[in-house]
Amino acid sequence: MAAHHYGYVVELADGKTMEERYNLMRSSGVAPGSIVMEAKGKNEARPQLKRLLSRIRPGDTLTLESIFGLGRNYREIAENLKKIEHCGGIHVVLLDMPLLSGQSADDSRRAMVTDVVMQTMLYVT
Repeated sequence: MAAHHYGYVVELADGKTMEERYNLMRSSGVAPGSIVMEAKGKNEARPQLKRLLSRIRPGDTLTLESIFGLGRNYREIAENLKKIEHCGGIHVVLLDMPLLSGQSADDSRRAMVTDVVMQTMLYVT
C-alpha cells in the first residue's frame, strides 16, 4: 500500500487566513485532495483532526503548520502526539519547526530534539 501525504490546516489566532494556510500546505507538497481544513471557531472538538488521526498509517506523512494544530493546550497536543507515536512510522512535518520535521540533514539530532520536545509536552500535562 502506498504512503499518503496529508496536510492539516486549522485556524489559529495569528492573523493568517485559511486560504493562506491552504496555500502554505500546497507549496510544501501536499496535494489538494489530501489537505484537511478545520475552522477552529466552528468546533472546538476538532472532529476533522480526529478523523485524520484515525486514518493515518505507518509510512504516511502528516504536515502541520505548527505543533499547535494538534490541540488547544499541552494536554491535547500530547494526547495527539501519543496517537501518532502509537501508529509508529508516521513522519510529522512541522513547517514552523524544521529541525523537528526531518528537514534537517542530521537525523540523530532531529530524533533527539523530537524526543525532548515530546517528553516535555508529556511532562507538563
